[in-house]
Amino acid sequence: MALPRIYAGRRRRLLWLLVANGFAQAVAGLLIALGLRQALGRAPDAPPPWSVLVAVAALGLVILVLRIREARDAERLGQDYVTRVRLRIFDRVAFRPGRGGAGGRWGVTMTRLISDLSSLRNWVSLGIARSIVAGIACSGLLVGLAFLSPLSAGVLAGVVIAAGLATAALTPRLRAIVRESRRRRGRLANNLGEKILASRTIHHLGRTRDERARVRSHSRRMTDALVRRMAIGSALRSLPDAMLPLAVAGLAWAAASSPRAAAETVVAMLLLGLVVDALRDLTRSWDHRLAFEEARRRIEVVLGGERLREASDAVELPDGGPLALRFARVTVEGTLRDFDGEVAAGERVLVVGPTGSGKSTLLALAARLFDPDSGRILLDGLDARDLRLDSLHGAVQLVSPELPLLRGTVAENVGYGGFDAGPDWLESVLRACGLDEPSAALPEGPVTRVEEQGRNLPQGVRARVSLARAAAIGPRLLLIDDPTFHHDREARRALEAVLALGPVTCLVAGASAAEARGFDRVWSLDDAGPRAVTRSGVDEGSAISG
Repeated sequence: MALPRIYAGRRRRLLWLLVANGFAQAVAGLLIALGLRQALGRAPDAPPPWSVLVAVAALGLVILVLRIREARDAERLGQDYVTRVRLRIFDRVAFRPGRGGAGGRWGVTMTRLISDLSSLRNWVSLGIARSIVAGIACSGLLVGLAFLSPLSAGVLAGVVIAAGLATAALTPRLRAIVRESRRRRGRLANNLGEKILASRTIHHLGRTRDERARVRSHSRRMTDALVRRMAIGSALRSLPDAMLPLAVAGLAWAAASSPRAAAETVVAMLLLGLVVDALRDLTRSWDHRLAFEEARRRIEVVLGGERLREASDAVELPDGGPLALRFARVTVEGTLRDFDGEVAAGERVLVVGPTGSGKSTLLALAARLFDPDSGRILLDGLDARDLRLDSLHGAVQLVSPELPLLRGTVAENVGYGGFDAGPDWLESVLRACGLDEPSAALPEGPVTRVEEQGRNLPQGVRARVSLARAAAIGPRLLLIDDPTFHHDREARRALEAVLALGPVTCLVAGASAAEARGFDRVWSLDDAGPRAVTRSGVDEGSAISG
């Protein structure tokens, strides 16, 4: 997935409007110059050319209106482009494979992407848009001046060429400093983000002073890089102003050789001001371009990463009761190898084994959080990769700490899963999970506020809210990968109540077969083991009660 093209969709129309705007500004500037030339070239005893002066004033207002329209169109262009990029990043994040706990660094990455998106917007709105208008206006003014005073046009062309050569000379150094400053800023963001999340650990281990010194050191290096960037960037942006005195002297010399020196001087100075203003926009645009290059590189890394793909001919999962699940020679490098296992529709299976044996991997594969390196996962005989993702996720739900709660209320989190469910069903799910009434952990019952990732809730309550969110969808296959359900009595009771709401196939990750009461079978994954050892005839009783 690459960045969207700038010249596409409604942006194509905005770009052409900016082109027209540039031509209009050039024409208006030349007409003002012609009017002033005519007014100043009149005989001393001639009456004031009021019509010409009124026309010049009106053309000044036209330029003002054109500048305002340029700013509006440029901002629309930049915001439209950034919105498209933002949506592509969102799609990329939504479909990224859920292997392990990669979400911690992802939050920091998204924080850094905010700065990158700002650089994209600056380049499109303040870079491309202004370059188009300023480039056309500058060229048009020089061409028009060449007809009025070729010598003055030559002087201004020399100023433009000199500014271009100086920009080319400064570019390599500025590009290197832009890269360094962004790298320093990224390192500081990574370090600070990690340390804030682990602030209690740092304080508990007595390393607060050391980490504070590290943040200060990173900040100092970033500041040095940003100061150097600002210095060279300021030099680049100030090139037109630095060349202004030389241009004034050259134009005065050129005008002095004309028989209409006063008129030629005024016209030349007016056009010089317009050209220098355009050059300022062009040099600023180049600064935005260099920042855009670095931002684009980082965003393309994000967009080019691994992602879940939905087949072009993907189908809906047929309606029905509990799903049958089958793993057919599934291999995930480092975890599973040629794994075979089958869960009949409506069965309750406990998956046990030591840490790292592949329990969480199996459940994540069943939910299609990622795809195996080889093999197939079949749902009612259909390959999961052949199913529409929204259809699959509407039938298969995973409860795991890797799928955290969202900010809002308990009821909003539950309703986020069952967004199209009726109020009676949501109420029954809340009741089954013990979330319908106020309690010590939920002082306001279902309207209790939930902070980011549910950090303000006890672990057992978080597990019950996650279970209710999954149950609200009415899944046909329920996957439980949370140890809380094995040691928290209220969470165990909530799972029993949810399973009693209707027929559903259930796969639960556990620590040992001692937790197997109430399950139809046990899959035991050992250290050697990509193999599943199946036990049948487990004692019947409540779902997972001890």
